[in-house]
Amino acid sequence: MSAEKAKDKNASKSRGIFYGWVIVLVVAAAHMAETGEFNPVLAVFMKPMAEDMTWSRAQISLGITFGSIVGAVLAPIAGRVTDRYGPRIAMSLGQLFFGAFLFSVSFAQQIFHFYLSFSIGRGIVLGVTSLAGSVAVSNWFVRKRGRAIGLASLGSRAGQAFLPIVSQYVIYTYGWRLGWRLLGGLVWTVAMVPSFLFLRQRPEMMGLRPDGDPPTPDISASQDEGSTVQGAAVTEEPQWTLGEAIRSPALWLLTLAAGQGSIVGAGVNLHLFSYLTDKGIPEYMAVTITSTLFIMGGVGGLAWGFLAERLPIRLCVSASFFFASICVLILMQVNGTFTAFVFAISYGFVLGGWNILIGLMIASYFGRRSLGTITGFIAPFQLAANSVGPIAAGLAYDLTGGYVPAFIMFSISYVLASFWMLLAKPPAPKAVKVA
Repeated sequence: MSAEKAKDKNASKSRGIFYGWVIVLVVAAAHMAETGEFNPVLAVFMKPMAEDMTWSRAQISLGITFGSIVGAVLAPIAGRVTDRYGPRIAMSLGQLFFGAFLFSVSFAQQIFHFYLSFSIGRGIVLGVTSLAGSVAVSNWFVRKRGRAIGLASLGSRAGQAFLPIVSQYVIYTYGWRLGWRLLGGLVWTVAMVPSFLFLRQRPEMMGLRPDGDPPTPDISASQDEGSTVQGAAVTEEPQWTLGEAIRSPALWLLTLAAGQGSIVGAGVNLHLFSYLTDKGIPEYMAVTITSTLFIMGGVGGLAWGFLAERLPIRLCVSASFFFASICVLILMQVNGTFTAFVFAISYGFVLGGWNILIGLMIASYFGRRSLGTITGFIAPFQLAANSVGPIAAGLAYDLTGGYVPAFIMFSISYVLASFWMLLAKPPAPKAVKVA
């Protein structure tokens, strides 16, 4: 056992707290800082940048599209790197470069400057750090995976709730360029440093068991989670390779549903702020409504995570997609602050559900051994779909002066995703290895 691993093992035992919860805290903090290039934050920057640089909303929305394409290219590589070397390398290096690209957005003078900086940075978040963070949490939990992923998701929801408010204050006080620089610095301090210092690949490498179960006498840091051991509290789960998972209909139904959900999530998140202000809602209130949506997303993510530990996960995902389709119909009826808050509260709760449940479903169906690789396989399809929503909503606005055509498409997309999830039964059992 290496000195570092022995130190990690002794430190984790002396604290009297399962180290997996440290992993959850670090990932949550990282996800919070990484929302600097998520759609709700860009939505606050959109109007000031468009007015200052004379760019259209559709042009700015293309940055989301290009970023999703970059993420789709990076995800399969990042998935394999995460499985082989652990999430610490993938996350800390990704956050180093992501912060730099966030910072460089502030120097954009032409639209292609914006595309280069914003798109590469967004691609790193979607294709590298988000994937590695999800794998990091799933590697440390099996029975308690739902609540762990739900808690980690609070970071992303907190960032999406509060960074738009902070960004708006900075933009209107000091300008949008300083706003991007501060977001880059936030990534370096809150995400990169803790990820490098504290992330570890799997509990077995620290002499621990998933979920904090007592270690067995014969487990060592050199054993993988697929090793056969005897003793109390040994957790069993399937261990699929990518080649085996590809032959399962459940993987393709998951991929299809995740893609259709991403079309809507990206489109609504980016254009919500502009849509609300177009409806005559003051900007400060539009930011508050957006923040309410993502606060409820954190509440919803935690609630759905606990629920998925007790009910069939595919039914939970299907229900969250179906209710999300109804919420989009509510969005079309927004005519003032009250109806906007009704939408934000209801949509936030269900959005927090399907966003975390997809990753939880992948881990539950296919196990931990190749989780990064399998997630990296699905990600390009999901991110390609993610690139469609923002530009579709932007074009709908530019061509019709409103978002109704896009919202109709979004509601239908959620209904279809709900149906695919009903069909996505757990794959047929294969040889089970002890985790």
